[in-house]
Amino acid sequence: MIGATFFRRATLEFLTYPTVSIRALSSSQPCLGRYGHRLIKLWEQKDYTTDPLKVWRTGGRLPAGPEKTPGLKWTAKLGGGLDREFYWVQHRRLSKDDVSNGRLFFEKILKMQPDDNRSGYIALVAGPELRRWVLATTEMKEGALIKNSAKPEVGVFIGKSGDAFPLKLIPQGTQVCSVEFLPGAGSKLARSAGNYAIVIRKGENNVVLQLPSGREVSVHPDCVAVVGQVSNVEHDDEIWGCAQKSRDYGIRPRSGKWHRKDGRHGRKIHPAKPMVVYTEAQLLKDKKALED
Repeated sequence: MIGATFFRRATLEFLTYPTVSIRALSSSQPCLGRYGHRLIKLWEQKDYTTDPLKVWRTGGRLPAGPEKTPGLKWTAKLGGGLDREFYWVQHRRLSKDDVSNGRLFFEKILKMQPDDNRSGYIALVAGPELRRWVLATTEMKEGALIKNSAKPEVGVFIGKSGDAFPLKLIPQGTQVCSVEFLPGAGSKLARSAGNYAIVIRKGENNVVLQLPSGREVSVHPDCVAVVGQVSNVEHDDEIWGCAQKSRDYGIRPRSGKWHRKDGRHGRKIHPAKPMVVYTEAQLLKDKKALED
């Protein structure tokens, strides 16, 4: 409980691996879980940058500082691993004002590369305002243009892989990724390698998406999504082959004690979970884990 109390008070950005995410925790947010042994000090970075940022090691323990308990073990299964660099990926392709004003602009893909802290590839794009890193889709190529459009199109929908639109402009049956829960909040859904969602039906005040697991999610029509599938689809087929590979990724060895499999490991075919509706910010505090 000491660690949970600390994380409710702290205002930090944390990075975990292998399920990498950046968390901003404040006094208004509950403790969402235990985080790993790698720390990105984004609060010290005043302006956005495309340069790689330093990744600090904590060895699974809390860092020292004011209102912190230095050395308190937070996770025992993560620690060590190879050095890595962190690239600041922007998950908001269109802001809430862009959607309201029907803005349209293009960005050129300058470079694509793997990321040490994410399963999918990332792309460096240049637009009318700035350069930024975004998540890459399977069909994005260097030198091509991607479109960010909130302007209604007349006639047939024209959108290729990598283009970002509000869900209200995307037709049913389209495969999308990097989906927002709330308008202008940045993508939270379908961000890992090979992940996607399908637009299955649309209403006046909501759009229903189906995840690969079969679960349905209802979000606001102004939420922005990217057409296509997240890159590096072959990520799940990678075979580590030895224990050293786990150590390279910062995963500490298991205890080695034999454990009988129970219901946590499957063995049953469960029906699809009920649809999740995201209409208010308050609901996000009570949400359960979805496919990232």
